[in-house]
Amino acid sequence: MADTRLKGYDLPKIHEKRKKTSRTKSASTDVSRSQKSSCRRSANSAKPADSSASFDVRSTPSICSLGSRQSLHAESSVSATTDPSSIDVKREKLKSGKFGPYFQNYFPGVSRKKPVEVRELSDDEDYDTDLEEDLDKHLLSQENVICSEDHGLFYDYKKLCRKLKVVPNTFFIRHAMEDRFTMKHRYPAYNDVRALMHDIQTKDTISSLNLEDNGIGPSEMLHLGQMLLHSSSIIELKLTDNKIGTFGARLLKTVLLYNRHIVKIDIAGNNIGEKGAKYFAETLERNVYLKELNLAHNSIAEQGALYLGQAIGANHTLDFLDISWNNITPRGATLFARGLKINLNLKILKVAMNGFHVHGTEALADVLKTNQSLECLDISANRIPQDGALAIARALTHNKGLKALKIGFNPLTVEGARAILDAVSGKHVTAIKEVDFEGVVLKEDFGVAAINVIENCNIDVIYVVQPSRRSKSFTYLDKVVKFLNEINVQIHDLFGDVKETNVILSSADVIQRLKKNIKDVSEEKVTSLTEILGESGNKRFLLHDLLQAAQKRKSEKEKIAMTPLTIYSPRPAKNPVFARSVTSLWWSQAETAWGNQLVGTDMKVPSLLTT
Repeated sequence: MADTRLKGYDLPKIHEKRKKTSRTKSASTDVSRSQKSSCRRSANSAKPADSSASFDVRSTPSICSLGSRQSLHAESSVSATTDPSSIDVKREKLKSGKFGPYFQNYFPGVSRKKPVEVRELSDDEDYDTDLEEDLDKHLLSQENVICSEDHGLFYDYKKLCRKLKVVPNTFFIRHAMEDRFTMKHRYPAYNDVRALMHDIQTKDTISSLNLEDNGIGPSEMLHLGQMLLHSSSIIELKLTDNKIGTFGARLLKTVLLYNRHIVKIDIAGNNIGEKGAKYFAETLERNVYLKELNLAHNSIAEQGALYLGQAIGANHTLDFLDISWNNITPRGATLFARGLKINLNLKILKVAMNGFHVHGTEALADVLKTNQSLECLDISANRIPQDGALAIARALTHNKGLKALKIGFNPLTVEGARAILDAVSGKHVTAIKEVDFEGVVLKEDFGVAAINVIENCNIDVIYVVQPSRRSKSFTYLDKVVKFLNEINVQIHDLFGDVKETNVILSSADVIQRLKKNIKDVSEEKVTSLTEILGESGNKRFLLHDLLQAAQKRKSEKEKIAMTPLTIYSPRPAKNPVFARSVTSLWWSQAETAWGNQLVGTDMKVPSLLTT
């Protein structure tokens, strides 16, 4: 490659030239260095004529012969810096300028400081400047101004929140001035509850406090109880679905013994147990201010019912009591009924979703015979059979104070429900205005009796008559029979060899019999029948029900065929339109009852034309 590139060149001569040029360059650099050093020495040794004038090395002209180019540069620099006033002006501008601190080392006679170090901080390195301290002071003063401009509202609450290191509850700040304060599903922490209760106690303006489903436990109940002991405005307290437990029940007992303002308490769903029921029983024996108490969903069981029964017998101020969903057995119901029997003030009692059964219901019926103060009784879903319903019916004939009875969702049977209905609407004078049988399986004849009671006795009867499975199956099988008649297939053609009518059939059995016994049936007809059977979910049915559906449809057709028709003569030819028409049959009463029976058949009922 070297031979091809350097072809035509004389290599020895080229090397000689390169050596000569390198020698000349090194000699010139040595001369220039020596000249520069001599110039510096001569400049330093020279002194100005005027000792008072300042001396600047940069302003002195070069005294060395530096060649043509260097001499021209030196002459131009001398001409530009000969005026000392212009130099001072520039120096002063630099001092007072924005970048003056960075050029302090170049100003003679000025105290020299270290130049400001300017560097870029990394992301991991913190900024440490005086600006942070000033900003903190500004933010603190601004916060104090905001607090002072709040007209004194919630200043103490915010101050306590800062002390407890919690964020102020904005929901509380927005609604704390309302008369009825409700805060659900918030789940505040321990210090949050502490700050809230302190502010509520300080203001003392809330009359109804609802803290439903907030996870309030025994530790939070300490501050809540402290607030209730000193509050004189709260008259309603709702702590539904929290976790106060037995300790919370004991604390509320202490509160209610000293607080004379609370008249309504709802602690449903707090799992206070039998001991908690005992604490509330002791409260009811001594408290004369409480009017309403809700202890539902608390698992007080049989022993708790005994405690509450004894307390109810000694209490004469409570109007409302709810002990639903508490696993009260028949024995617990009997023990509770003993105290209820001598109570003369309770007006509303709810004991739904327990297990009273027959014995508990009979004990409650004995209470109704003597207790005339009770106005509303809810014993729904207590496994009350027919015997219990009959006991209630007998008790209602002696009671003249009960106005509403809810006894739904119990296996009362139709006879038991009918006995209660006869008791409230019979000859005996009762105050019943509403009877609720919701969830009880009833028949159509009960519906007729209920309608009579509603119309004649002015009593609201709540009931639902559910259609039987047999009536539902007839509507479903009627479509099947109708389709079979359209394709000229009878039931005995399919199931003629089946002797017992109690055989259970499925949709597949009908399709299989149709394909096997009817030879000329097409696939389209089989598909149509499959769709009809699939609309009802391919339910199973008895052959007896299918035969009854076919017989019912046949009797309806015979009834329609035997109905006499009134035939009218042709209309007179007064109108030319009718004159050209043919003789027609005019049906009378086509839209009457018998005409409506033709709905669903192939026959068309024409409407009566008017002239």
